[in-house]
Amino acid sequence: MATAEKPVMVVGIDESDHSSYALQWTLDRFFAAYAPNFPFKLILVHAKPTPTSAVGLAGPGAAEVLPFVDSDLRRIAARVVEKAKEVCASKSVNDVLVEVMEGDARNVLCETVEKHHASVLVVGSHGYGAIKRRRSNPTMATAEKPVMVLGFDHGEQSDYALEWTLDHFFVPFAPNFPFQLVIVHAIHISHPFIKQLGPAVAKERAFEMSAERVLDKTQQIFVTKSVKDVVVEVIEGEAHNVLCQTVEKHHASMLVVGNNGYGYGAIKRLFWRGVSDYCAQHAKCSVMTNTFGAGRKAVSVRVSGDKAAFYNCRILSYQDTLLDDSGRHYFNNCYIEGAVDFIFGSAASLFEKCHVHSLSERDGAITAHRRDSSAEKTGFIFLGGKISGDGGCFLGRPWGSFSRVVFAYTYMSNLIIPQGWNDWGDQSTHSTVYYGEYKCYGPGANRSKRVGWSQNQEEEEEEEEDHLTIMDTSEKPIMVVGFDEGQNSCYALEWTLDRFFLPYAPNFPFNLILVHAMRSPSSSLNLISPTEAEVLRSIERDLRRIAEQIVGKAKKICATKKMKEFSMDVIEGNPRNILCEAVEKNHASVLVVGAHHYGPIKRVVLESVSDYCFHHAQCSVIIVKQPKINPKGFILHT
Repeated sequence: MATAEKPVMVVGIDESDHSSYALQWTLDRFFAAYAPNFPFKLILVHAKPTPTSAVGLAGPGAAEVLPFVDSDLRRIAARVVEKAKEVCASKSVNDVLVEVMEGDARNVLCETVEKHHASVLVVGSHGYGAIKRRRSNPTMATAEKPVMVLGFDHGEQSDYALEWTLDHFFVPFAPNFPFQLVIVHAIHISHPFIKQLGPAVAKERAFEMSAERVLDKTQQIFVTKSVKDVVVEVIEGEAHNVLCQTVEKHHASMLVVGNNGYGYGAIKRLFWRGVSDYCAQHAKCSVMTNTFGAGRKAVSVRVSGDKAAFYNCRILSYQDTLLDDSGRHYFNNCYIEGAVDFIFGSAASLFEKCHVHSLSERDGAITAHRRDSSAEKTGFIFLGGKISGDGGCFLGRPWGSFSRVVFAYTYMSNLIIPQGWNDWGDQSTHSTVYYGEYKCYGPGANRSKRVGWSQNQEEEEEEEEDHLTIMDTSEKPIMVVGFDEGQNSCYALEWTLDRFFLPYAPNFPFNLILVHAMRSPSSSLNLISPTEAEVLRSIERDLRRIAEQIVGKAKKICATKKMKEFSMDVIEGNPRNILCEAVEKNHASVLVVGAHHYGPIKRVVLESVSDYCFHHAQCSVIIVKQPKINPKGFILHT
């Protein structure tokens, strides 16, 4: 290995599908695309378990059994190696070193990295949730019911929210409750109950007292309502972060919080940042259903506020399912079901990668957008999703003379009626509505029988060029790089540019997005009193000035590397959440974060950003470690 000039990449392999996917992913992105000048020396490593660890045998009689176990393990290892070689051969990657070592896979992989001075380690992810990963909380691990998370504190609104939830979702269905209930209490030093105890009470004891009080209150309510089998978790942190993280940890279907903003004015709500407001915008769990059925209108969701976003939601009804009433809205990876005008309203909304399912048997309509003037900057855009169903359905009909709807890059099943659009019996709208389709596909996308007053945007050359300029850039995979003021972050950005961009200029293999998470003023000082508004404004100015300096630093690094094609987002919030949300929003293929050299204790206490992203980001994650001596060592997780 001493003679190898190329950096070394180690890939862990085993018999699982996750391992096969990781190997294929690696070959496609780091080898097949650059043949025959591969950028890395590839080493595949399989960790063969010891016979005793495989069956857990010891004592008299074990010696007779273990040789048979060892023989089976060697046979499995041979199959793993052969399968890996076949995958490499199928990708025309033949210069591969394969090693089989006996021992625990975790130790074997780390030892292999050290032995070969590897620059990259690739491991497949089994996609375990937080519960299975930690091998704890057996009640939740075995539960097949959807999970409902309920935030609980010392306030009356919280008591009411718990009682209301039990009355509506549990008591009527006893003993067959439809949800597994998880009660979450977030403890933070800034909480009024903790501050009320004063400095005479140690922090640890104050937290214990808060937890004991919550457990007593919830237990009394459970006994009164005859509800059992409830999980109660007490977690240190700010309530809005704790609740959203608990939703993700348990893959919850529903989050319930008391409206702690009740009675707040606009100013007080702004500075106190109500937990319910934050969760309504950031929790990725809502399941919204109206089961009224066919025959009459039954709105499942109405959205009238501005700048609302919905991620991974299921919105179900029959007629008038989603009233997208007014404002600017974003729907990502949502499932929307109905039969008649089931996405309607006057909003300006983008539906990205959403699945629209029609229950219509003959002549229903998916959309009914309302726009009464050409001056209104509203409309529905469906981008990159799909339309399914078994009957017959129009793409839309006008609820207002200037209705505007566009479907782009959307799969359309044969559900779509060949005419495509309906004028609702008013031919005068033919010259005022705008109904467009752009590069849609599938049996329902055939435009040969479309109504003449709909728009085929591909035929409009100037618009086609504009669209292609925009859309072609999105065909490249997205790489998100987290950036802050630390040296680890600077090193991670430079490392990324050197390996993924500069060698391939000007045809970069990724679109680059840099993301900086700016702390909120209140989280920086833990203030809760509205009398501190002036202090908060001063802190906010400082944080924005720091953010500007960080952005300037990132731009300077990019300029030094002659990298001009990138964008940078500065978003207020917790870095862990911001980075994972940026991955989802941009449909990123890779997330790069710098690693702080925390020990195991400090890592648990400080809740490492890289650890959190490694387990929660819905993409491949590269954790770049800044070396103390030699510029080597990072982990890539697929």
